[in-house]
Amino acid sequence: MIGIAKDVRNANLTRVDPVYFYLPSDPARFAGNALLIRVEGDPVEATKAVLDSLKAMDETFQPSLVSLEDAHMRIQRLLPQMLGTFVGILACLALPLAAVGIYGVISYLVSQRTREIGIRMALGATKADVLNLILRQGMHPVIIGAALGLLLSATASSVVHAFLVFPGTPDALFGVSFLDPWSFVSLSCLLTAVALLASYIPARRAMRVDPMAALRYE
Repeated sequence: MIGIAKDVRNANLTRVDPVYFYLPSDPARFAGNALLIRVEGDPVEATKAVLDSLKAMDETFQPSLVSLEDAHMRIQRLLPQMLGTFVGILACLALPLAAVGIYGVISYLVSQRTREIGIRMALGATKADVLNLILRQGMHPVIIGAALGLLLSATASSVVHAFLVFPGTPDALFGVSFLDPWSFVSLSCLLTAVALLASYIPARRAMRVDPMAALRYE
């Protein structure tokens, strides 16, 4: 029988083999081959049924059954899971550090501009004007950094993808496109929201500056 089969994942679970074809098997050499069985339901009950059927055909036959789910597939999934966990831990540590860093920088800038803020308010600037000024200046480098980060991330992802296109190599992304727009956009929005919150707290403090006290500020 000659035909076209679906794509298979033979060399690596996370990557479809680019070229794979089947050759006819000689039944006389079946002992040296492997038989793949797909089951539905309880795998323990299915394994028992397969063993009973094989023993019914030949009582001297001693098959060696290996579960792909418990052996090969688990090993294949181990690397992406470890990488995902490690990157997730680093991201959870980096996010509060970035928020604290932005908060510290904006707080320092506000404290250095107390006299300027007081002069602006004495000349008629409202609290909303001061809030917009601090937020705009605080978010300006964040937006530039996010744009550069997207560009560098896309470039780095393309380079990494170029090294992982060979058959048999594990795909660390595991089914996610190396230019996945949802991942890039959602992470950028999350970091921007964190930066906005970190800038809002010192901006609120700047709104409460007393113009007379700020004019006397040394």
